[in-house]
Amino acid sequence: MISFIVMFMFWECLPAQIPALNSWPKAKAAIFLDFDGQIVEGTAWNHGVRINAQPSHLSNDDIRNIFRRVADDFRPFNVNITTSQEVYNLAPIDKRIRIIITPTHSWYGNAPGSSFIGSFHWGDDTPAWVFIDMLGNDVKKIAAVASHEIGHSLGLQHQSVYDENGSKLSEFNGGSLNRLTGWAPIMGANLYSACTAWITGHSGINRDSLQSDVTLIAGAWNGFGFRSDDYADDLLKAERIPLDDEHFSFKGIINEASDADVFSLDLPVRAELVMQGINFELGENKMQPDDIVVDILGERADTVGTYHLSRLISGRIDLILQRGTYYFVIRSGGDKKKKLASMSYYALSGSVVPEENLKQLTFQNNTKDQLIQIKMPKNEE
Repeated sequence: MISFIVMFMFWECLPAQIPALNSWPKAKAAIFLDFDGQIVEGTAWNHGVRINAQPSHLSNDDIRNIFRRVADDFRPFNVNITTSQEVYNLAPIDKRIRIIITPTHSWYGNAPGSSFIGSFHWGDDTPAWVFIDMLGNDVKKIAAVASHEIGHSLGLQHQSVYDENGSKLSEFNGGSLNRLTGWAPIMGANLYSACTAWITGHSGINRDSLQSDVTLIAGAWNGFGFRSDDYADDLLKAERIPLDDEHFSFKGIINEASDADVFSLDLPVRAELVMQGINFELGENKMQPDDIVVDILGERADTVGTYHLSRLISGRIDLILQRGTYYFVIRSGGDKKKKLASMSYYALSGSVVPEENLKQLTFQNNTKDQLIQIKMPKNEE
């Protein structure tokens, strides 16, 4: 009986089996999301003290959700986001990093995560950290911090905000706080926005230090570059866009003038679609926003609308759509035979509100004797 109780207690203490997930198995470089605990010794974090990071004890569903979000952020790059220790071990030591996702944070202090800048290619297995207790075990926030700390390990500084005189107003650029289509830089204040994106902006060093996140991540020092193509250009292989509490976002790279990325969105009921482009700087050698086009197609490949990204940055799409599957085709609007000077990164965010959740306000226009009807979400006043 005593042996049985001891064995039972032993098995209860073992961490649950972590699902083996890989975003891009053919890549040699690896970013390891480590959920099952790790003993850390002999790194720049230790200062002679052994760190026993406890397992996250997150559910497999939560782990898959976090993995999906982080993998989405790194989809343009030729790097494998993995939850497998074996895959991490096989990666070149100077092209890998372990992100320890753990509740163990007392040794460090009150911060949601931490990473040494450039540690991805140090070649000594120095990890980065995400402290889940500081994030209330919220999967969206855990994923946001993971991508942020990975960014640091790949050489990125914070994206910051300065006034016209060069004085720093905020260490963390908050992006747009629009409720329906809000976004934030991954290297800024990225915990609460519906969409996060890599941007070109003023880094935390000073106002004159412009940082192109995408260019730096894919730079020679990290040694992995871009994928040859991040999304299929075929409607039959369209990447499904998941909804997160009526919000959605997607991002990618147009690799060449003939490239197209295809996404699909399922609407179970008639609903209002609101979508907007992310207003990040593209840089001198990038395609201008006018050169990127968004086609919205119905499930029979009929065209619902065609929009230039520049107009989605200054304005937005606002449509009432019937239930069904819709496709978003992101492509170059220029000459397909013309070689691009550089790849172009894009990001869009939006929301889908079922029509039954919209309330209708009716006003009398006394000057023209017309009725004006406005629909808005019922929870907004």
